[in-house]
Amino acid sequence: MGSIYVLSNSWGVSLFLTNFNIHFTLFSLLSIETDTEEGNLIFEIIFVVVWGGASVISMNGNLLGGQMSIFQSICLLGYSLFPLVLVSMINLFLGHLFHFVVRLIIGICAYLWCTYSALHFVKGMVPDDRIELAMYPICLFYLFLSWFIVL
Repeated sequence: MGSIYVLSNSWGVSLFLTNFNIHFTLFSLLSIETDTEEGNLIFEIIFVVVWGGASVISMNGNLLGGQMSIFQSICLLGYSLFPLVLVSMINLFLGHLFHFVVRLIIGICAYLWCTYSALHFVKGMVPDDRIELAMYPICLFYLFLSWFIVL
């Protein structure tokens, strides 16, 4: 049995990421102004953003003196993405009932929850004096996805 930071379980992550992409695609397809081409484009954008974000976060963690592979970075992002998956599901089914301010508050709460959960993963992967530098791109990543959900 290895450490939680050495083992990278990608089944749960792929489940979260697939649900996240499906929610975005369904939400865009169910809106009146969107056709299937735009739904496919949104799916591709989210897919590329997650893989690109994982690459940047992995490279940043290694440059800061930590030991983080790209698969660990994807697991970190995927498991910490759970609150945003919940918010995207709420937006998919009940988003038309909420005012923009309510969706914004829910998005901010999900962003804070994601960032807080990612902080515990990062603490085990980078030196203690560089945690803030490692968390900066993660915060930007979750901020982008949160804003994408709210809009």
